[in-house]
This record gives sequence, structure tokens and C-alpha cells, in this order.
Amino acid sequence: MIKLFGTGLLALAAAALSGCAGSYTSKDFYSVYLAQPNSQFSASNGTLSRGGQLDVTYKGERFTGQNANNKITAKGSKGNSLTCSYTMPGSVATGTCQLSGGTTLNMKFD
Repeated sequence: MIKLFGTGLLALAAAALSGCAGSYTSKDFYSVYLAQPNSQFSASNGTLSRGGQLDVTYKGERFTGQNANNKITAKGSKGNSLTCSYTMPGSVATGTCQLSGGTTLNMKFD
């Protein structure tokens, strides 16, 4: 019983470090979706690892970055940047992203 409890605490600590403090999941990767405001999410744009590594593609540009404290900062392969903030009240995180050119996107990952 104590060993199981300790394992659960380690899993929660790992989730907190990666920015998902309020939820526990055993997924290694989350699917990340990006969409223009007032548009529906369609196919996944990439992934966010449990360790906080973001790897997404939007309009032909690949963005890679790191998640910390419910904020993601990523650099694009064509020189743009992507900054996202989100909340994760349950199993799906939702938020917004800002491209360096000023475009705002809705974001979710699950």
C-alpha cells in the first residue's frame, strides 16, 4: 500500500513539473490541435510529451519548444515564434497561442 502511494505521488510530481499539476495521466504524448478563432479543431498538429516537449506544425512551419507552468514557448523552423498559455481542469487542456506575426490561435491537447 505504501509503495503504491509513493508511486502515485511520483507520478503527480512529474505531472506538476510538466505543467499539468491538476491532472494525472499515463499518456507519454498528448495530441495538440491548433485552429483559427471561430473554427473547428480538425487533425492533430503535433504532440506535447509528458516531459513538456512541444513538436507541432502549423501552416508549413514546424515549432519546437518547452512547456513550463502552463505556458509553452516554441521557435519555428522559419524564424517565427509561438507562445501558448492554457488551463487543464480535466483531461483536456484548452488555451490560446500567439504567433510572432500577431495571429491568435485556439489550442487544445488531450
